[in-house]
Amino acid sequence: MSFAKVIGIDLGKSTFHLIGHDYSGREIFRNKYSRAKLVDFLTVQESTVIAMEACCGAHWLARKCKQFGHEVCFSQNRRSSTRAPY
Repeated sequence: MSFAKVIGIDLGKSTFHLIGHDYSGREIFRNKYSRAKLVDFLTVQESTVIAMEACCGAHWLARKCKQFGHEVCFSQNRRSSTRAPY
């Protein structure tokens, strides 16, 4: 059985889309979870790197992930300060 080296999370209001890659970079899972099921899923995973976009809900999830021993990385927001507003 291969374990996820990196888990990417697309944050949503009520559902979260996950993708996991192993040490060779191959996709090993792609799932959709509710908030409660996501926390349950992360508790049983081995310590790994979790990547997500920095947004208002990300910091709550990052604190949860760190409690479970995961390393959290935030990606840049799609809107950066160098772009003109809308």
